[in-house]
Amino acid sequence: MEGKNPYLMLDKVLEWFAMDIDDIDKNPLVTRINVIRETAYSNMCKTMKELNVPEFIVYNDVIIEKLVKDGYLSQDRALLSITFEGKLFSKQGGYREKNRKESISYRNAYIQTLVLTGGTAAAGAYGIFEICKWIFHHEHWKLLF
Repeated sequence: MEGKNPYLMLDKVLEWFAMDIDDIDKNPLVTRINVIRETAYSNMCKTMKELNVPEFIVYNDVIIEKLVKDGYLSQDRALLSITFEGKLFSKQGGYREKNRKESISYRNAYIQTLVLTGGTAAAGAYGIFEICKWIFHHEHWKLLF
């Protein structure tokens, strides 16, 4: 089930707070600025089907804590608001997009490391071959025997 994906739940909570004015008019359940935590939870579940899962009910406090810790939501007692960074992060694809980009970056770094390692090994083998060729084709080799 999609709801079990922690990145999806983080993104959906952030998306709920980051809704544009046009989207809020379509879902006028609650304001997204200085909203009471419990009211926010209830309305998120009503407007975001991905959050209407048991996992969200269990982990909603942890999800909010993560968003606050990362600077995407601000918390003043029981009131929550999205920060400017949170709005931008949500519009840029959120945690899922960040995770996708990091995965691509790690994969590219791994491939680059393999290519460099292979190239270095090939250069080393070629160097040894040239040294051996030089030794066997020059007079120095004959002096040893």
